[in-house]
Amino acid sequence: MNKKRKISDHSFFLTMSIILFMIVFLGFSNHFFFRSFTDREPLPTFFIVHAIIFTLWYVAFVWQNWLTSKGKIIQHKTNGKFWSLFASAVLLSGGYVIYYTLQSYFETGDATFGISGLFWGNNFILFTFSAYVILGYLYRNKPQNHKRFFLLASISMLGPALGRMGRHSFMQISKDFMTNEAIYGLGGILILILVLTIYDFYKSRKLYWATIIGILWFFVGHMILIGILSSGLGQKLIESMR
Repeated sequence: MNKKRKISDHSFFLTMSIILFMIVFLGFSNHFFFRSFTDREPLPTFFIVHAIIFTLWYVAFVWQNWLTSKGKIIQHKTNGKFWSLFASAVLLSGGYVIYYTLQSYFETGDATFGISGLFWGNNFILFTFSAYVILGYLYRNKPQNHKRFFLLASISMLGPALGRMGRHSFMQISKDFMTNEAIYGLGGILILILVLTIYDFYKSRKLYWATIIGILWFFVGHMILIGILSSGLGQKLIESMR
């Protein structure tokens, strides 16, 4: 019974990692992977580097889950040390993109989606990602919470990919651009967290701590973020950085 549960458990997390990679690929297909086949301007070098690092994280996530599904735990742990450090590259590249966006706003005053939303939203993503990676590393000897924290870390960065996925004409739910972004960005992440929640109940008849934290932080974190944006505090803090 336990063996069957373990095999099924590995299959679930491998499947989830593949789904996450497919979301990244579909979301950034026009903006990065097949950009040269569109009429879009070439991306700056650092954006390309950021996109490669971002994509590598999801490739690694699939690989790590594949290793555990094959019982290659020692190799999984050995690689995990490197990929935990690689998370620093994800944070640095993401942080530089935020810095570049902010500097562009200071110089031109232009921000397509609102500089406050871009700045605080992306910082929220990086904070959430880093917190889950740290927790995943701290729980490395408790596999059930360990793999859930790293799944949550990977889900937490999907907002931009999910939002762009909704920009495909055949996938638009709303004609309003920002509504469509919110539906895909927030709704997509919530659905993925709920899938993990349902899986916990189905397999274990309980919620693991990592899943509970994931649910609570989704709602509490976004309430804090919305409060910062709607109060105008976010914009004031940005202007004070000039």
